[in-house]
Amino acid sequence: MATTISAPLAGKVAIVTGGSRGIGASIARKLAEQGCTHISITYTSKPEGAEGTINEIHKINSSIKTTAIKADLLDSDFSAKVINSTLKDLQVNHIDILIINAAVMGSGETKPDFDNFIHGNAWVPLELSEAAVPYMPQGGRIVMISSASSKTAMGKSILQYAASKAAMDAISRNLAVVYGPSKGITVNTISVGVTKTDAMFANSQQSMEGMDREGFLQFASALSTLHRIGEAEEVADIVVFVASPASQWINGNQIPANGGVLSMAQS
Repeated sequence: MATTISAPLAGKVAIVTGGSRGIGASIARKLAEQGCTHISITYTSKPEGAEGTINEIHKINSSIKTTAIKADLLDSDFSAKVINSTLKDLQVNHIDILIINAAVMGSGETKPDFDNFIHGNAWVPLELSEAAVPYMPQGGRIVMISSASSKTAMGKSILQYAASKAAMDAISRNLAVVYGPSKGITVNTISVGVTKTDAMFANSQQSMEGMDREGFLQFASALSTLHRIGEAEEVADIVVFVASPASQWINGNQIPANGGVLSMAQS
C-alpha cells in the first residue's frame, strides 16, 4: 500500500515581509511549495513586484489564499497594519509563521540614517513579533533575516547597517527565551551573506564606492569559502526549514546561510 506523505507546512498561515522580490519572493514561493495554504506578503512601493510573487504562488497551487500589503517599514503603523491586514484579507484567526525579511539597506553616516536602520532592522522586528505572538498557536515560528555583517568586520561603509542587524540578533535570542517556554514558539535569525538579487547590486553601489559590478562580484565571491555568491533560492531553502516543524529543537540561534563567509576587516 502506498504511503501518502503530506507537505511539511500543510495548512499553515505565513507572513513574509518584503516578499515582492529577491530573497523574500523566493521564501514565499518555497512556503507555497511546502504546503502553506495562506500566504501574506508586504511590499513598499512597486505593486507589480508583489503581483508577480502572488502569480508565482498561484502557479504552484491556485487554491492558496494570498494577499499583498502595501506597507512602509519606516511607518509607525507598519506592524499593526501587517498583522491586521493579514488576518482580515486571508480570513484567518491565527498566524503560524512570521518571516521578517524587509529591511533598511545601504550605507549611512548620519544620526538620522542610524535612526532609520535601528527602527527598520531592530525595532520593527521586535514590535512585529510581539504583535504576531498573540495570534500564534503552540509551535509557531518567527524567523528574522539577518546578515553575516553582524558578526564580521568590513569597515565603515556598512557599519550602521551591521550594527542594526546585530541588534536584531540580540532581539531574536531574547524573544526565544520569552516565547519558547510559554508558547513553544521558536525565534531564530538567518545570517545571510552576499546573495544574487537586484537589491544586492543596488546596495553594493552605495556601500562599495569606486567598485564596478564586476569588481564587486569578485570581491564578494572571495568572502565565501565556496568562492561564489549565493542564490536567493538557497537562502529560502534554509529559511523554510527553520520555519518547519522539523526545526523544533532550534531556538534562539543565528543560523548561517552565507557560504561560510570569512571574517574580513577593511578600512
